[in-house]
Amino acid sequence: MSLTVSHRIADPATLVSPLLVIPVVKADPPTLPDGLAGPAAEAIRRAIAAGDVTGARDETALLYADGEIARILMVGLGDTASATSLRRGAMVAGKRARTIGVAELTVLVPEAIMAAVGAERAGQAIAEGVPFGAWQYLELKRPAD
Repeated sequence: MSLTVSHRIADPATLVSPLLVIPVVKADPPTLPDGLAGPAAEAIRRAIAAGDVTGARDETALLYADGEIARILMVGLGDTASATSLRRGAMVAGKRARTIGVAELTVLVPEAIMAAVGAERAGQAIAEGVPFGAWQYLELKRPAD
């Protein structure tokens, strides 16, 4: 499987993706990323209101929405945003994308996390984490019976 990583800055309202990944820092309550609107934003609001998204480390919530974004994966980073927690969250997202069969994903880093980590370090952490999580070594695995 080949993997291409690209980095760009975009208006969240214009995103089109089969899987939108949003890292979340533990807060009470977590906040919706700036600029995200429509069915995706509504799905996130409902999950936050229901208490399904807290931002706890390695927590995931897979949400479904109509429109240009089919699925939203909220990934918890824990108490603080750092390059390490963002890389770990990206690994969790990469593995989840592989297990649900999604070949492409978009990571939307909220402004507060971007400010805490920095754009360059955040981009590097995501570019390293997603492929690490998606990687699977099957050569020595026995075929299913």
